[in-house]
Amino acid sequence: MSIPEVGPAPTHGSEPASERFYEIAGRRLSIEAEAGSAGNLASAYVRGFHLTQRPRPDADQLDLRFRVVADQPPLPAGLRQFEIPEGVCHADQRRHYLDVGGSRVVVEERAARRVTVWFGEAARAPGSFALITTMAYAMPAALRRVGLYDLHATGMVEPESGHGFLFPGSSGSGKTSLAVRLGAAGWQYMSDDLMLLCGERPVVEMWPLRRHFQADALSLANCPLPRLEEAIGMVIATDPNKRRLNPTILFPGRFVATATPRVLCFPVVTGEGESRVEALGQAEAMMRLVSMCPWSSYDLAAARDHLRLLGRLVRQCRLFTLRAGRDIFDSPERAGRLLASLA
Repeated sequence: MSIPEVGPAPTHGSEPASERFYEIAGRRLSIEAEAGSAGNLASAYVRGFHLTQRPRPDADQLDLRFRVVADQPPLPAGLRQFEIPEGVCHADQRRHYLDVGGSRVVVEERAARRVTVWFGEAARAPGSFALITTMAYAMPAALRRVGLYDLHATGMVEPESGHGFLFPGSSGSGKTSLAVRLGAAGWQYMSDDLMLLCGERPVVEMWPLRRHFQADALSLANCPLPRLEEAIGMVIATDPNKRRLNPTILFPGRFVATATPRVLCFPVVTGEGESRVEALGQAEAMMRLVSMCPWSSYDLAAARDHLRLLGRLVRQCRLFTLRAGRDIFDSPERAGRLLASLA
């Protein structure tokens, strides 16, 4: 599970009821908070995402409601139960209840297009691990209800072809290192870690979700970047080895808000001297994606559409494994040339 990071937010005791409106990938959503629910913490969290705040839309134009409530929602009897990282999921065919970080997230049936969050005491501290964990489950679950599916991947755009590249991988697979080097080689960037996929058009499209990169010393080693000191920000609370990195400072004017993925490349850091690229079959690529997207199986209300979208993505893209050696981490130009050849 990828856990986005946010900066400090003000502490609120008994705040009034509030509602804020946002848009992402053409979807309009609200974050609605009951009085005393600490809902401003949720709004502070999403500032780290590419959600654009909007004026109040007409009621029939709102696609999703994200509700933060003051009282813990009751847990119905008779639900199946299974463990998830940092908590437990209780589910049936239509909805699931996530008990994570001492909080509860209620993901309602798909037609309701509503997710309800109750923050326990541990999650009411701004920037706390419990708050971040709770929201890291709640927000992707909400977006799945409107056909947007998160993928733990770097998204970049090759400037000559305009092709979108997705680099899926777990923490430590080299995603941020690649994003930084490809950016230094002139590529356009989307996100270094969290992407959204949508399949409502003839081709699968992708959008960035998290705004800032999260980089450790290894991600930045041997990569001269103008204005690096200005771009480096706060230490990441959930991983003290990483710092927030502002890509708008490093790569001004090269942000891309949406693109069509044409290359799907799974990076693996080898530590060898020379990098190599291996073609990948569709069945293997699909298995890797499903293993990275457990909610394509767990969230039964959305699973069929989620799996169908991953299958379309695999058929749409050229598929590779990148066995990343020291050469591309030592030379942004080498990284750019090698990966541009895949387009």
